[in-house]
Amino acid sequence: MDDGTITTDPSMKAEVFNKFFGSVFTVDDGLRSDVKNRVVDDGLNTVTFTPNIVRGVLLKLKPSTSSGCDCIPNVLLKKCANTIATPLCHIFRPITATCCRVMERIVNDILLRYLLDRRLISKQQHGFI
Repeated sequence: MDDGTITTDPSMKAEVFNKFFGSVFTVDDGLRSDVKNRVVDDGLNTVTFTPNIVRGVLLKLKPSTSSGCDCIPNVLLKKCANTIATPLCHIFRPITATCCRVMERIVNDILLRYLLDRRLISKQQHGFI
């Protein structure tokens, strides 16, 4: 609340959130952004899985995260990163859930870099990127 008190009432919580987000919201001026001129057919044509990229993502895996339906724990992939990075580059297809998460992170990093470099995500973005 404005006075620093805490509320547990769901309606009051909704009001507090509404007031905050309303105060930081950017009003649409009706003009369309010139996105078309910033989009070029380069950078997203291919996604490359090199051993260094795969190894880097494997080493960043959180060991505490539970394994997927393949029952391969992240801690195992992380400890074997140097050994399995090259083979994973050759077989990256939807084979195992945990390995696909590594591939997904690489694709996500490349896509996000593309969008940010070309300013295709507004600075007024209120949600998670």
